[in-house]
Amino acid sequence: MLAGQIALLTVLMISALFKTASLPIEDWALIAAAGVLPFALMEGVKVWRRRYT
Repeated sequence: MLAGQIALLTVLMISALFKTASLPIEDWALIAAAGVLPFALMEGVKVWRRRYT
């Protein structure tokens, strides 16, 4: 599965067939924020629980 995804992005013939394109930096920042935010919130909940329960 992973090999297919890597091939889709790196092999020119396949990427042209699926019409893939690079993401701008703003989209990467949004993706990173969407991944980090739930992690940071849950770590904050853990700290809060340890202190106040």
